[in-house]
Amino acid sequence: MMATNHHDSNIRKWIHRFNEKGIDEIASKIHKHKPIKITDDIERKIIEVVI
Repeated sequence: MMATNHHDSNIRKWIHRFNEKGIDEIASKIHKHKPIKITDDIERKIIEVVI
């Protein structure tokens, strides 16, 4: 693991992706993960911390 806290194989993957496709392929993109559901309990805790 490097000082960036990423595994060497992950760093190599991104270097190869950059070398093959350029900067546009490594720029941040919107991920299509399921949105996080904020339950009533989580909302109460957030409000408690904020206030």
